[in-house]
Amino acid sequence: GIAVIGGGTLEMVDGAISENLALAGAAAGVLVLGSAAHFEGVEIMANRALQEGGGILAGAGETELTLRSVLVAGNRVSGNSLSSGGGILAFAGAEVLIEDSEIRENEAGQFGGGGFTTASATQAATRLTTRRSLVEDNNSGADGGGFAVFGNSEGTFEESLFARNITGRQGGAISMTGIADVRGSTFDRNESRGTTLNSGGAILAGVSAGGFRASLTVENSTFSGNETNGGGGAIAVSGDAVLRSITVSGGRAGTQGGGLLVFRDTGGFVGDVDIANSLFAGNLVGGAPNACGIGTQGVLVSSGNNLISDQSCDTLLLHPGDRHAGNPGLATALSLNGGLTPTLALLEGSEAIGGGLAALCPTTDQRGYARQGACDIGAFQLNGVAPGGR
Repeated sequence: GIAVIGGGTLEMVDGAISENLALAGAAAGVLVLGSAAHFEGVEIMANRALQEGGGILAGAGETELTLRSVLVAGNRVSGNSLSSGGGILAFAGAEVLIEDSEIRENEAGQFGGGGFTTASATQAATRLTTRRSLVEDNNSGADGGGFAVFGNSEGTFEESLFARNITGRQGGAISMTGIADVRGSTFDRNESRGTTLNSGGAILAGVSAGGFRASLTVENSTFSGNETNGGGGAIAVSGDAVLRSITVSGGRAGTQGGGLLVFRDTGGFVGDVDIANSLFAGNLVGGAPNACGIGTQGVLVSSGNNLISDQSCDTLLLHPGDRHAGNPGLATALSLNGGLTPTLALLEGSEAIGGGLAALCPTTDQRGYARQGACDIGAFQLNGVAPGGR
């Protein structure tokens, strides 16, 4: 493949980096150490490493990696206990920017089928920003089918689609013990095959053995048809999370929390979630309606005006503005209703229309449409105005 080390700079436009094999270690396709690499219109495909970073490995010192309109696909890392970052592995202070790209069909034996970010407490934070991108059909054996954001690392995910990512244990789309900010994004049919409480069909926000505690923020985002054999069909939290104006529909869990589970993990760390203006519809545990669940000592606080289609949360979400066993009036399938990501539209007669708490309402919905008038609950504003008034 390609190596950029020791303060070098690489700019590559178009072309392909494919079918490379790293038998002795990491980074089969691209290695960036203490340097800068910028790719545009490049295909990084079908590379394989036995340890880390099947497609790309970036880190150490002042490392910058930029991917614009790049395809990272079919890369693989497997063979030992370090097999992480099937598509991308970033560590030790790397700065990674992904825009208008596709991360798909990558595989890791351990963590981060699509990508893995990590840093220790003594290293500079590793930062990943993903915008307007597709993360689909990636697979990991342990955590983070799409991405794993671990340790002293930060992930920002904006206007992106996570679809059909699978993990053998935790976090079908994203598994995290670091910091993650998710906005304007959709999670569609991701899956965790784990059987414990800390599974999370789409997202697991947990705590690491080293004491890193996840801090998750999700706003104006949609979860549809995510599932797990364990807990938290869409989201499972033993760290901290703030959820605002999200729509969670069709989640399925084998144990607790068809949509959302807040729990204490085996290390004794107690999850803490603050939620407002969010909509839960048609989530199930073992075939029975169940939007949210609390494991031992989990903390779930409503800051107001959530709408739940069943009664599983009526002793948990206690704000006067919360509505239980309400009519969500929600479309049954994701559609492109404007904006960059598919959404679940509200239908006329939905109790979500105008039911949001204005003080905590974002100025736009998931599509970027202005929330004119009274705020609707969830990620979709029925009377939203498109940018430019169209």
